[in-house]
Amino acid sequence: MKKIFYIISIYLIIMNDLLFAGGRRDAVASYHQSKSGINDTVLYTLSAIGIALVGAVIYFVITKKKN
Repeated sequence: MKKIFYIISIYLIIMNDLLFAGGRRDAVASYHQSKSGINDTVLYTLSAIGIALVGAVIYFVITKKKN
């Protein structure tokens, strides 16, 4: 079960890096600012919280199954 958790956590870290990397970040931020005026830092904080919540849910599911 620990192996599964490590694989998922590594996947989430990789996804986090891909989502916030380079040109994609600039494109997404500029798009959102032009459409709704949302600050990009607020946007990325919310998405980071979302990723953290998904990770936490997966972690709790795995630990419940183990018990």
